[in-house]
Amino acid sequence: MGIVHGGWLLTFADYCLFVTARTASDPDEIVTISMNSEFVGMTFPSQRVEAKAEIVRAGRSLIFVRGLVSGLKGPILNFSGVAKVVPNKKISP
Repeated sequence: MGIVHGGWLLTFADYCLFVTARTASDPDEIVTISMNSEFVGMTFPSQRVEAKAEIVRAGRSLIFVRGLVSGLKGPILNFSGVAKVVPNKKISP
């Protein structure tokens, strides 16, 4: 059966950071510039996993977020990160 790979959990946490930071910057784009994490548990592929995060501080160009990925048996990964706001006018196709 195995356990869920740490890389998948980090990707999930990064997506949660992005979605949370986006609430403070819409309609601008967001990029992760820093992320820290600690594995505090594990989970299995058949078990539900959820992530919750909050904005710690939001400035004009940087948004600080912290969160927790949890499973059925409790915390799996805690994380914090910094997202940079990139105004849409600076992005060209």
